[in-house]
Amino acid sequence: MKRLLALLLLLAPISSWAACTVSTPGINFGSFDFLGQAGVTAQGSLDVTCDVPGPITVNITDSGGLLQNSGTLQLTDPTTNAGFFAHIYQDAARTQPWGSGSVGMTVPSGTYHGAFFANIQCADNSCSGNSIRAGTYIDTVQIQVMAGGVPQSTTTMQVTATITPACTVEAQDMQFPNSGDLSPESGFTGAAAQSWITLTCNDYRDATMELTKGPMVRAGAPSPAITYDFFQDAAHTLPWGVSSQARPVATLNRFLQIPVYGLIPPQPTVPSGVYQAPVRVDVAF
Repeated sequence: MKRLLALLLLLAPISSWAACTVSTPGINFGSFDFLGQAGVTAQGSLDVTCDVPGPITVNITDSGGLLQNSGTLQLTDPTTNAGFFAHIYQDAARTQPWGSGSVGMTVPSGTYHGAFFANIQCADNSCSGNSIRAGTYIDTVQIQVMAGGVPQSTTTMQVTATITPACTVEAQDMQFPNSGDLSPESGFTGAAAQSWITLTCNDYRDATMELTKGPMVRAGAPSPAITYDFFQDAAHTLPWGVSSQARPVATLNRFLQIPVYGLIPPQPTVPSGVYQAPVRVDVAF
């Protein structure tokens, strides 16, 4: 009896593994003070490698859901939960938001190395009215690569900004009343005036404010000069000047309006005219 042997070859075709990778170092807006600025810009880089046919879409999302349709994210200080908004774009002109779905970024198959752009834009092109305190603000977003509508790879990206302590100061001109003879013999007892100094700070901190007086003279005439003084109180008992006469200020409020009191004491009379003096305001914190 003869036996017939047959070999059955099982074939299991194995295709190469199709995958995508995505990486980015994130975005760092750097350090700024948020006072007197129209906004801050930053740029990031993106690397995507896909060996699957397109279309390839890169989406970004965050836990707050803001990024999906608008490219808007919220940076938050982890210690205070205070925050502000930033925006991510696909183009340098910052006209095309980057988010997910209809505002996802389309990239070619293969290897892609590109850039994306971000900004922090303040209302009315001024950040001075923003109630942001000094600190480090962070948002972590998710980046997902989609190929043909199927998720391929996911990573996270951190967006950071550091707000440094800062203050701005503005001073209102002080106008003394018209006076005649300044001598005590004429019965002159002094001329008083009041003005305001506005201090805007982005942090709670103690500060000192100095007033450095320039000579009060007529235009084009360096002498004679009128003697005048500044005070911290309306009773003119607490001088305000430099060094030991500097005024302490606690920036417990973001906007402080501080009164300054001026006094021209009796003194030898001077020729008639308009007298002016430059005054420098320095804030140390």
